[in-house]
Amino acid sequence: MHTPKGLLICGTSHCGKSTLAAALGRQTGATVLATDQMARHPGRPWPQPRPHVVDFYQNLSDVSRLTLLQHHYQTMQGLILQAIQSQSGPYIIEGSALRPDAATVYRGHSCEVICLTAPPDVLADRIYRESGYAGLNPDQRSLVQAFVRRSLADQDIILATASQLDVMVIDTTDPSARENFIMQASAQLMAG
Repeated sequence: MHTPKGLLICGTSHCGKSTLAAALGRQTGATVLATDQMARHPGRPWPQPRPHVVDFYQNLSDVSRLTLLQHHYQTMQGLILQAIQSQSGPYIIEGSALRPDAATVYRGHSCEVICLTAPPDVLADRIYRESGYAGLNPDQRSLVQAFVRRSLADQDIILATASQLDVMVIDTTDPSARENFIMQASAQLMAG
């Protein structure tokens, strides 16, 4: 890793992007931004999903959902580039809208790109826990199940692309890999 001014953290929903970004931000004083704050499509189907979110998860096929999300992520790239260009000091941007293929383009802006992953069962457990799955009715559960399928399929795409482009991948369930990266990235962000 070169000495970056910024760090872009890619990964699917619930893989640990926000947690890692917050830890690095606290340790380095870097500005932390989330792509979810720039634009979110369509959103999580809990606790009280809006009608368009219910429609998205209830009425579209898994393939259609993933296709629409990929299109949304492509349209986000201009907003992400603006966010990068507006930073004067060290920064961290995290979010599902950061894609390894697009994010590698941003390396020319003195930033490093990493992807986070977690085993499928861990991702599903995190989503079920956060959504309060055990207390949901059958219709609500089906929305959450669709969200889980979408997230796992998205992770497969992210990891395949990261592998092709030689983007660093960190398994967030591996404490030593996570801590080693935090130490290394903190030193480089503070030096950048």
